Parts: sequence; C-alpha cells; structure tokens
Amino acid sequence: MNVMRRHNGGFSIVEVGVVLGIGAILLGVSVAWWSSAIRERRVVHVAEDLAGLLRVAEQAAVANSVDACRYRVQILSTHAEAYMVARDAATGTCTSPEVATLVKRTAPFPAGVVVTATPSGPVEFTSAGGMPSGSSAVSVSVSFGDRVRTVRVEPTTGRVEVAP
Repeated sequence: MNVMRRHNGGFSIVEVGVVLGIGAILLGVSVAWWSSAIRERRVVHVAEDLAGLLRVAEQAAVANSVDACRYRVQILSTHAEAYMVARDAATGTCTSPEVATLVKRTAPFPAGVVVTATPSGPVEFTSAGGMPSGSSAVSVSVSFGDRVRTVRVEPTTGRVEVAP
C-alpha cells in the first residue's frame, strides 16, 4: 500500500495575507489613536500651563500688594508672560510711566497649538485678587485640530478654571 504523506512545512499565501491584513488594520487604528492622543496632550498641557501662570499672577497680586500696583498676563501667539506693575511708594498708585517687570513666562506653545483670548489684550489682577472693576470675564481658547480646552477667568474673584 502506497500512502502519500504530505508534509506541510509553512503557511499558505492566504493565511499570510489574512495575518498581514489584520496587522495593517490594527496599525492604522493605533496610529490614528496615537496622533489624537498627542494633540489632546498638547492642548491640555498648554491650557494647564496658561491657567497656572494666571493663578500665579492672581495670587502674587494679593501677596505683593505693597510693591505691586497690579499683575498683568500678556497672552501672545507663542507663549504667555506675567508682569508685575510697580506701585509708586510716595503716592501709592501705579508708577507713571508704568514700570513692568517680567515675573514668569510659560514654555513656548507647541507647533500647531492655537491660543486665542476673548476679549483680546492683557489680563490684569489687582491687589484685591480680582480683575479691575468694569472688566469682563476672560475666555482663552486653546486648540489643536479638533481638540479644544478653554481657560476662564472670573473678573470679580479672579478664579481661574480649565474646562473642556
């Protein structure tokens, strides 16, 4: 009796194709998820960094009310800066002309991150901790593609919060 033995030493082209197809699908999904996670992380990092700078300025305005008339945060397209505006010791008012000293600066914003403040212009904090009377709430939008976070500053109390 002649029995043919078949020795299967590898995989068929169909099996290899199926495995490669599944691998390509998984790779495509993971790359899309990874790039979305990177955008989200950049937006959150910039929003938290900006909120931290605003909180530092608000707290410093209260703590340093003897030497400082107010603290100002300037939000630029590439970074943000906090300044102390000096108080004239003789009159107790802001110095004229204004003397502003850089106190702290955020890290440069990553490429692709867009920061927009509404209303535009600097955010100022008085020695009472809030913004000058008559100021409206400030909303700073931090975005990268479809990812957005908003930093809000409440004018009366100076409270800073980050919202999705």
